[in-house]
Amino acid sequence: MTDKNLKQLSENEKQSALDYLQQEPDFNIFIISDIENYGMKTKFQTVWGYYEDNNIIGILLHFYDTFIIYTNNKQAAEAFSSVILETNSITSIAGKQECIELLKNINYFKQKSTRSMYLLKLTSINSIDINKSLHTQRMTIQDISALIEFHKTVPDFDTNIKSGTYKKMLIQNEKEKTGRGYIIKENEQVICSAISSAESSQAAILIGVATEKIYQNKGFATTTVYTLCKELVNEGKTVCLFFDNPDAGSIYKKIGFKDAGFWSICNI
Repeated sequence: MTDKNLKQLSENEKQSALDYLQQEPDFNIFIISDIENYGMKTKFQTVWGYYEDNNIIGILLHFYDTFIIYTNNKQAAEAFSSVILETNSITSIAGKQECIELLKNINYFKQKSTRSMYLLKLTSINSIDINKSLHTQRMTIQDISALIEFHKTVPDFDTNIKSGTYKKMLIQNEKEKTGRGYIIKENEQVICSAISSAESSQAAILIGVATEKIYQNKGFATTTVYTLCKELVNEGKTVCLFFDNPDAGSIYKKIGFKDAGFWSICNI
């Protein structure tokens, strides 16, 4: 890493990094939340910045086994690629679709598979009918193992769920109040879930929405998602969602989610 414009950021650059990221807060919800909640340097998180004329024009976040990139500058993307390639045990790089496309122009990343998803956001919730007979309950740390076993059976879910990182994230969310979940259980097994993650003072990400197959199309997911999102919106938070299943889109649109753009994940 010889590029003099590339710098590992410290607490001294925290506010300038957040100011830069606020130009597109929906796309930068992960980075903003992680910086707000954990700072610029921990044992599982590092933040890099790329400068031009003393101004930040790119941010790269390393969080556990994932990188998140935000820049529209080719030189910044090339500099960030050197950081990524020198880091061990990385599973994926995520970011706004245009940012990942910049990275994909670099030789090493050209042949890597990429998954693109819709980005939706919710700022006000619609009043809808939900199935009030369902027992939707707030998830606790004790429910996490059962939740992971359920998520392992969901075909559309990322294979990283099988790794220890996913469990660490869920436990960390509960302990540090950076996420929460609502679930429905049957015979002590989780059969439906909706989880929030990367919660900050202003926003949260909706993840882990799933219903066991035999319970689908009965209002389970709508009820669980609505319960969680209503709580978050009532706290003044914008809820963002990344998804690639068009069939599920109707649930989110009914609740009040609006189109905001596209998000991509490049698998390493």
